[in-house]
Formats: sequence, C-alpha cells, structure tokens
Amino acid sequence: MAYFQWDEALSVGVEQIDAQHQSLVTMLNTLHEASVAGNAAIVPEIVTKLKEYALMHFATEERSMKKFKYPDLFDHMSEHAFFVSKIKDFTATTETEVTMLPTILDFLKKWLIEHISNTDHYCPAKKRLDA
Repeated sequence: MAYFQWDEALSVGVEQIDAQHQSLVTMLNTLHEASVAGNAAIVPEIVTKLKEYALMHFATEERSMKKFKYPDLFDHMSEHAFFVSKIKDFTATTETEVTMLPTILDFLKKWLIEHISNTDHYCPAKKRLDA
C-alpha cells in the first residue's frame, strides 16, 4: 500500500487541479519508496522535482484565483510560499541528513492533506476554473 493514498474526498472538483494534486501525491510516494529502500542518493533529486512541480502547480492555482478575484488570494499564496520554503530547507537537509526523511515525509503529507482539504477545497475560484 502506498504511503499516501489519494482519496476522492480530496478532490476539489476541477480536473486540472485534481490531476496536479495526484501528481504531488505520487511524487511524495516516490520519495517515501526511496527512503524505505535506503536509496539516499536519489532523494535530493526527488525533493527538487517535487519543489519544481509544486511551484508550477501553485502558479496554476494562483492564476485562477487572480482571474476570479479570489478575496483570500494573499493568504493562499502565503501558504504556498511556506510550503516552498520548507521544501528548500528539506533539500539542504536531505543532502546531509537522510535520517530526517521520516520527519520530512510526515510534514509534506500532513501539509498536503490539510491544504487540499481546507484551503483548496473551499476556494470558489477553483470551482469556476473549468467553466
């Protein structure tokens, strides 16, 4: 069983955003698999790819929110900036401290679930993205 199983309850109802969220979940599972397998050499590369993909995904969300004049855009963008900041910290950490991976994985999983379930799920701009 995967470390982080996608659940339809996480769906925000917008195909593009859901697909991107699922890709983030897949990347997190890949990071977990590398950790379990003791394949420390590829961990920094996976974390970097996760960061780059998250940046692309956040840009997609933020464009939509700007388009529909989402009133909580600044707060939403702040959450995105926090996530990217943590990933940057983790990139440096994983290069020197692979034993931190369980803590990193735990943070990423909890943050994604919380952000998708609460912040993303109730963003009205997302509901109109497909319109």
